[in-house]
Amino acid sequence: MQEKLTSVDKVLLVLKALGDSSYPLQLREVVELVHLAKSTTHRLLAALVRYDLVVRVGERYLLGDGVIDWAVTMSRDDLSLRSTVLPHLIDLHNSTQSVVFLGVLGDGGVHYVSSLFGHTVIKTPSRQRDWAPAHCTAVGKVLLSGLRRRPDALPTYPFIEVASAGARSALAAELRTIRRTGFAYNREQYAPGVACVAVALPDTDSGIHAAIGVCDRADRLRPLEVLGNLRRTALISAIAMHPGVPNRE
Repeated sequence: MQEKLTSVDKVLLVLKALGDSSYPLQLREVVELVHLAKSTTHRLLAALVRYDLVVRVGERYLLGDGVIDWAVTMSRDDLSLRSTVLPHLIDLHNSTQSVVFLGVLGDGGVHYVSSLFGHTVIKTPSRQRDWAPAHCTAVGKVLLSGLRRRPDALPTYPFIEVASAGARSALAAELRTIRRTGFAYNREQYAPGVACVAVALPDTDSGIHAAIGVCDRADRLRPLEVLGNLRRTALISAIAMHPGVPNRE
């Protein structure tokens, strides 16, 4: 006979389902994963939202800052990266009037070391948390492209949860294109109505692999218009982190 679940068990099941997912979940998806009644699941999610343990974005749910703050502590390298690059991110934000992200691979996806929203209003889960899946975000994909694995080794990439062989093949092809062009563009793949363009900071001896992204409403962002400014910011940031980086501008 199966042991009856306690209220704590049910809460932990919901949190685990959201934490294990690589994308925000709809209520029906949470119900399918936790095998609880829809009304019970909805009630638990509503309570978790009130306590900032879960964030609701439209009809989807994801872990909130209350949980992320418990689980994630910023490394010394990340703190150094953020403090050094932040002045250049502010300049980029002011010149584009768009949202700016600085991200590194970690925590099972992209960890946003810094995010500048300002008065720009876009509906993205990244406004509520400092983590996003790598395989469906521009910052994540440009960082994945820098791992330079063979296309047939894609299933062994860390930070990726891509279900089908077709999806893995498409992602591998996209990463090859990103390596060739030097930038990633994402339109409504992670959040409806949101687009983002990202480039990596040039490699340095510091061993820090980071990327900068500019995001805005999909109908407002002009990726090619902001790309030059974005690349200059990445180069200046890399030089600030490590003065030995050659200036190729």
